[in-house]
Amino acid sequence: MPRKKKAEFGAKSAFVRSLPESMPAADVVDAARKKGITLTTGLIYNIRSTAKKSTVKKATKAVSQPRGRKGRARRTAGLGSAEVQLRNAIAALGITKTKEILAVVEATFAGR
Repeated sequence: MPRKKKAEFGAKSAFVRSLPESMPAADVVDAARKKGITLTTGLIYNIRSTAKKSTVKKATKAVSQPRGRKGRARRTAGLGSAEVQLRNAIAALGITKTKEILAVVEATFAGR
């Protein structure tokens, strides 16, 4: 009797993440079974939970830890979230483009 080929590391997680999060776990199990992958509903919940946590963690880190030169974190003590986001946007766009955008915004507020 031939041996079953062992699934590649991370194949189950990749399969679950490739499906819509709104798809019920039971349907994911059925879809996996058709592809020859053995899953449990508990594993599906675990994979989805971990994926959500890592997404939230990455988004939070990007906003709360803006990077300065050489990748060091800049001090943001006392800054609100909106101000940190604005600083990140300015750093990403560059000062020249930011000044152009601010001129348009200022003109809009002034009613010009």
